[in-house]
Amino acid sequence: MSNRTCEMCDQGLLIKTNVIDNVDFKDKVLRVHSAFLQCNFCGCIELSDEYAKQNNRALNLAKKEALGLLVGEKIRLVREKLNLTQSEASILFGGGKLAFTKYEHDDVIQSKAMNTLIEAADQVPEFFKYLVSKSELSASSKEKFQDNYVDIHLNVDYRERPSLYVMSNSHNFETDANGYIELKEEVA
Repeated sequence: MSNRTCEMCDQGLLIKTNVIDNVDFKDKVLRVHSAFLQCNFCGCIELSDEYAKQNNRALNLAKKEALGLLVGEKIRLVREKLNLTQSEASILFGGGKLAFTKYEHDDVIQSKAMNTLIEAADQVPEFFKYLVSKSELSASSKEKFQDNYVDIHLNVDYRERPSLYVMSNSHNFETDANGYIELKEEVA
């Protein structure tokens, strides 16, 4: 960005200035990097939309860290690890159509509940599978998770005993003479 003439004094140039602001937040002092344009003659400060957005993101990043929440970069890594697009993540976890775009760019601070949901999906594969099965993701979106699916069915066998059936596409199930279901590992 080239230097412009100050509109207040018409004599100085607006120079990019970087500072570290001390921001009081929940009984803590956050050190946040900020940028703005400042006249080298009269000292007038101009805050462009670009710098306002950068400063807001830096402040949100510092607040997320202070609150112990996932920062935008970590949210992006978790989403990619789970093989979700931003749109799919928004459908799966909620928060609105552009929620994950905003979370990942630190434009907004996710709630503690949303943060916990994202962390649980990352750390507990069965929980993530459950979320996918209950979500309103399209059938084509759900298909990409099929290799990871485990279906669990609770039935009563012919002797009125409860039976738990775990179905996975990496295993075959066969019934023996007693009516039991045996898990047979597929040999590659």
